[in-house]
Amino acid sequence: MKEKMDDKKIKHIIIPKNKPRGSYGKSKDKALSTDELNYLTFELHNDRDRVILIGNAYGGMRIGEFIQCRLSWLEWTTLDDGNNKMHVLAIKIPHEDKNIVNLNSKVLWNPKTHDSCRTTYIIDENFAQQFYSFYKKNPRGICECFKSKDHKSIERNISAYIIAVRWLKLLRNYHRDILIKKYNDIDINKDEFEDELDKKRSRKYKNARLSAHALRSTYENLLFYKYNLDIELSAVILGHTPEIARKHYISKSDKNIQMKLSQVLLK
Repeated sequence: MKEKMDDKKIKHIIIPKNKPRGSYGKSKDKALSTDELNYLTFELHNDRDRVILIGNAYGGMRIGEFIQCRLSWLEWTTLDDGNNKMHVLAIKIPHEDKNIVNLNSKVLWNPKTHDSCRTTYIIDENFAQQFYSFYKKNPRGICECFKSKDHKSIERNISAYIIAVRWLKLLRNYHRDILIKKYNDIDINKDEFEDELDKKRSRKYKNARLSAHALRSTYENLLFYKYNLDIELSAVILGHTPEIARKHYISKSDKNIQMKLSQVLLK
């Protein structure tokens, strides 16, 4: 079920501009863990939220690319190494296109950089099918879920309200339940409990916040750790350099490293 959003709901949210990279913490430090990603995947039920999660965390698009995504960008592709076949959904991001939010605009939309013109992929066939089905029903994509005909307004709504507030609240509830079980038989000060929770997910600590960039980092970690792609290839798919990937996107959490070791040593 689609949920229409009104920009009036986020007028109280002020978004600082022109902050240098890293001012809000590195994306890799805020990326969803495997457990958090599974939790959100299970908890997000409406079509709008699911397609936002799939397009960004399972498809690696920038938020601006995702807003402009349309049915004509999507193409089913078969990967075949001669022994096995796999169907993936390719998202072909062009160097320019009409502004899908306002088709009457004479100004064409362009991606962020030259390298942003690329093809990214939704590898999980189940999520790929959900994403494709949404666009079959809504050829203009996610903008059909919003009243605004302004790209920046929709971007603020998704980034500053849906992801940074609503989804963050869901993740806090998830971590709260885990901590309650952890301290079930242990006396702990309420302030200490809340501070530990804040360090998991909150707006208080910059590395505990949730952002659209954190979802892109989640995708790159999936490519590198789960699907065993090297950084050079994952960086091409994400539309940036291997240096940026290493510095800002690839998480070095124990769970991710153990997953990579298992793939290398146990294959």
